[in-house]
Amino acid sequence: MFNEIDDDFARNVCVIGTNIRDQLFGSEEEVGREIVPIGETINIGGEPFVIVGMFQRYESETEKKRREYMKTQPPVQQTGPARSRGWGGRGRGGDGFFRWKNNTVYIPLNTMYLKFKSAVGMCR
Repeated sequence: MFNEIDDDFARNVCVIGTNIRDQLFGSEEEVGREIVPIGETINIGGEPFVIVGMFQRYESETEKKRREYMKTQPPVQQTGPARSRGWGGRGRGGDGFFRWKNNTVYIPLNTMYLKFKSAVGMCR
């Protein structure tokens, strides 16, 4: 993901999960085309970071089948505010782990230490 220079010089680079991409740039289903945000700049804790990579979408077989099925269905008009089950998702066979992986942002370790020293103490 990162090279020695990224870590040695505490460069502001990151690798993001697909849900982060979807939240920042729109989902591929909404936009209608593949979205590859490599080279784009995002802000993390007030610091600009360049996206240098993106993880593949992690999903269970059940979630993959549901997503494929939803592509074949006509769009539903929503009449009220969007509802979310949160991170729990009861009865979904561990899909929470996949959602967690898709919501991940990685930065070099030295970048974390040098740019966000106040948060480092909380990680111990």
